[in-house]
Amino acid sequence: MCRVYKFLFIWWGILPAAYAMLSDGIHQAQDYINFAETQKAFKASCYIYDHHRHILQTGVLIAPDIVMTAAHGFEGTVHLHGIIVGFGNEVSHESVHNYKVKAFRMHPGYRQEYDPLRAKYDLVFLHLTEPVRSVDPVPLFEEKTFEEIPPLYVATFGSADIAPGTPVYRRAFALPEADIFPITGDDPEVLYDKKTVMMGAVFFKPKQILKSVTVTASEKKQRTYIANKRWHEIGRPPYALALPGSSGAPVFIQIPENGQPKTYVFGIIQSFSHLSASSFHHQSGQRETEHLLHTPFKDIYGHYQSVFCIPYEVHHRLEPHQKTIHIYRQPLIIKDILTKLRTPKPKITKDALKKLKTLKPKKGHTQH
Repeated sequence: MCRVYKFLFIWWGILPAAYAMLSDGIHQAQDYINFAETQKAFKASCYIYDHHRHILQTGVLIAPDIVMTAAHGFEGTVHLHGIIVGFGNEVSHESVHNYKVKAFRMHPGYRQEYDPLRAKYDLVFLHLTEPVRSVDPVPLFEEKTFEEIPPLYVATFGSADIAPGTPVYRRAFALPEADIFPITGDDPEVLYDKKTVMMGAVFFKPKQILKSVTVTASEKKQRTYIANKRWHEIGRPPYALALPGSSGAPVFIQIPENGQPKTYVFGIIQSFSHLSASSFHHQSGQRETEHLLHTPFKDIYGHYQSVFCIPYEVHHRLEPHQKTIHIYRQPLIIKDILTKLRTPKPKITKDALKKLKTLKPKKGHTQH
């Protein structure tokens, strides 16, 4: 099992040379914009812009007035009045599709100073000042069981690859292959609870002739084979490697329910990683982003993966034939966060305040 290292990417204004997505080299830029129009669920993908810190990231509407996105975009001092959440197809500071945020809650397990937990719980939930009009939310599911993860889709407003002054549109791409990875490091929850909470989708090179792989083939080759096979099966849509600018972008999953496909939010884009566990600097000495952008496609394929965190606990069950079944369950802590966000704080009236003052003990007296 490969180790996962992360590269956080929200500073779009500071990384003019970094790409929001490394395209597959087959589709054109417009193909990603067009693909974003193919599924109604993609409309739930929204942009989040912080006017104070000039950060642009992506989020997703999971309830009429609740947006989920990446917590690392909300570190430090946050000025809620300077944040807009937009649901138009194009980023615009004056759009009628923009909304304000009145409160937010980070996952309590998120720790800025502790890398494993920083990646594992990189989730924040925004409470909008009013319900979103004309856009249907895409919810989280309660519990689902998978023998294998079906193809996934990402809809993003990542814009670091777009020239200044150029309109930023919603774009979408497929993640044909996904797998589950434990977080490396001294994470006690991984060590003791055996929870697996990070996912990856390999950046593969399509091959018509790749018809099979041996059981002893390398992990990279096996995963490339799976991605290649599924990509052809689902109609060869645009796919990409999420890079700077796509933090918080939703990862959608389609699940058959009563004979019809139902779309849920499966996770949010958190980072990207090198399969051989390279981190911020490539072995050549270049920064990882510079290496990606200046290395020929043929040397990039199969070495990198998009990483996303999920708002679910993962449990395992062995069937009689010893095939591992993965059970994804929404934890109580997520349900509690959503409940508390929606519960209004009680207002204290003037009369109530006067009554409270009369109940306070006078100086020199002890209240029993």
